[in-house]
Amino acid sequence: MPTSGNYPGDYEPQGAIVIQTKKTGAAIAKGDLCTLSSGSFRTAPAGATTGPFGVATKAATAADTTVQLLIQGIVYMTASNVITVNNVITGSTGTAGQVEQSATPASSTICGWYLAHENEGDGVTVPTDTVNGDVIRVRFGVVY
Repeated sequence: MPTSGNYPGDYEPQGAIVIQTKKTGAAIAKGDLCTLSSGSFRTAPAGATTGPFGVATKAATAADTTVQLLIQGIVYMTASNVITVNNVITGSTGTAGQVEQSATPASSTICGWYLAHENEGDGVTVPTDTVNGDVIRVRFGVVY
């Protein structure tokens, strides 16, 4: 649970690239990892480990035809498993819309870099590894 007011889908504005794009299917929650499917974005289903990816910065209902996505920048997301500090992440194999440490890093499967929990890495608090359900700070987008 966030302790400093950062929630999944919140992002740091400096350097962020946010787009409005087509959406398909069910509702998308703020903070969900999304992936492209037939020209439109949707919540990344469990096991969707190939991009392109984005993170919903606003919720979208099932009736909405567009969604607002961050495609590059620092964003807060939800971890579905243990992620070691300073490792690359991909879509969760077990929980739709969440992320986990990439077991086989390749440019098409990586969506970001785990930096710290939402209340760490401020120069005072040392970043720590995650557990399931943690809100994390991610450098999303191009990581190499």
